[in-house]
Amino acid sequence: MENENILLKKIQDAKIKYTEGTSQEEIIGWEKQCKKFLQVLSVKDNKGIQMVLEKFTIELKEIDELLLNADSKLLSTEERDRVLDRKVMYSRFLDMFADAETGLVALEKKVDEDIAE
Repeated sequence: MENENILLKKIQDAKIKYTEGTSQEEIIGWEKQCKKFLQVLSVKDNKGIQMVLEKFTIELKEIDELLLNADSKLLSTEERDRVLDRKVMYSRFLDMFADAETGLVALEKKVDEDIAE
């Protein structure tokens, strides 16, 4: 989390340094994004969340296998739709954490590039 705190500090320093118009609005946007990403990542280390992440990962693999092997005799259209809905739900939940990690890296790169200009 130390690197993330460094990013937040860079953003706060930029807020003080660049006090004009759109630059300020963009910096406020960075800060909001950074805090959102940090909030998501702060719960990732929770043992309960880790358990859910592992369970959803396993469930997704099982769903993929089921969908690959199931024909219309095994799964009705309604059952298939429910399985696909679960897949979407699990994927979105897992993606939220993956997106926060990659988003934080991308944001730090953008902040560094824009501040260097």
